[in-house]
Amino acid sequence: MDGTHTHKIKVGIFADGLGRKGKGTAIVLQRIVEHLYQMPNFNIRLIYLAGQCNHELCRRAPSVEVRLFQFPQFSGFFSYAYFFLFSKERFDIVHFPRPALHPLFWLIKALGRTQKIVVAFHGAPESRDIPIFKTWQTRFNRRFIAVFGKYFIDAGIVLSESARDPVARYYHLHNHKIVVINTGVDVQFSNIQHHILNDADKQYLQARYNIPYPYILSVGRLDPHKNIHRLIEGYAKARNKHGISHTLVIVGGKHEPTYTQRVERTIDDLGMRNSVCFTSFVEDKDLPLVYRGADAFLFVSLSEGFGMPLIEAMASGCPVLASNVSAMPEIAGGAAYLVNPYDTDEIAEGIQQILRDGTLREELIKKGILRAKNFSWERCAEETKGLYLKLYTNKDL
Repeated sequence: MDGTHTHKIKVGIFADGLGRKGKGTAIVLQRIVEHLYQMPNFNIRLIYLAGQCNHELCRRAPSVEVRLFQFPQFSGFFSYAYFFLFSKERFDIVHFPRPALHPLFWLIKALGRTQKIVVAFHGAPESRDIPIFKTWQTRFNRRFIAVFGKYFIDAGIVLSESARDPVARYYHLHNHKIVVINTGVDVQFSNIQHHILNDADKQYLQARYNIPYPYILSVGRLDPHKNIHRLIEGYAKARNKHGISHTLVIVGGKHEPTYTQRVERTIDDLGMRNSVCFTSFVEDKDLPLVYRGADAFLFVSLSEGFGMPLIEAMASGCPVLASNVSAMPEIAGGAAYLVNPYDTDEIAEGIQQILRDGTLREELIKKGILRAKNFSWERCAEETKGLYLKLYTNKDL
């Protein structure tokens, strides 16, 4: 858009998930909003249920509060139904930051209240071989988009080239509607003077989160596709076969109940109860310290749309071991030690190589720091802005 245009493109961004702690989707939404709402030529409006957003961006950025109807159950559902049916708000573009679409979302376009709809698909979809945590709501949303919602979606955002085709196939979207926009990495991870914790930092982590030292690290909730049970099996082999003494610290909540029970059984069966440490949640300000304190970062997920912890670890100067499947090789870009996530012997060998081969460690650290510099929120916001402009001017994506 050149300077002769006076109309600001009005974009409504659904922001109910803006304040969700420990969620990659929330972090992406926060950073995008922080950059976009201050851009000239754009009139950004956050859309959320009245009184339900406690994030400071909801106070700073212009907003549209959806009238909240209080019911014993499903208050949000009925409130958004009313909004989609009767709201007088008009937008040029509306942006859903994740594929959790209300069954009446399409009315906002059918009734002429927006010209274009954008939906972000952050994770890689499930497949026959890779289980993804799901509830009846997520099952409904996925099938709803694939069968009906696809007719009203003008652009889908994925976070890697690896996710483009799986998302297009799974949701029955035309491939030309899929746009790849990588996420960024917060400067707090890369804005550090050194990559070794001092004694005060170690004492703080132990007191605040019960994290021992030395340790190796994994970040991710206990969901089936995160493959934590095989990570623990590989780690146990590294201890028993190679004499590795590090504690395995896992940052992320015990989430999907059945899979959490499987992980717990694996720990007990292998006698690793005193060697595996779970920390359910780490404050944002402390996460760089946790990465910096680890002697290796392990990410053996079976399926990811991007894998933000990979880049956070690299930016923090922590050597990375990652899966050789899904988006991980693409995002790692040659800066990680790649393993077959189904092969626990390979995982064990990778752990001991990173911990004991000093030359390899230094190479991975240097490559990781350089690789992380390719990902920034400024670039992410600029590419999102470019997508909005193409949609507004009806140009090919």
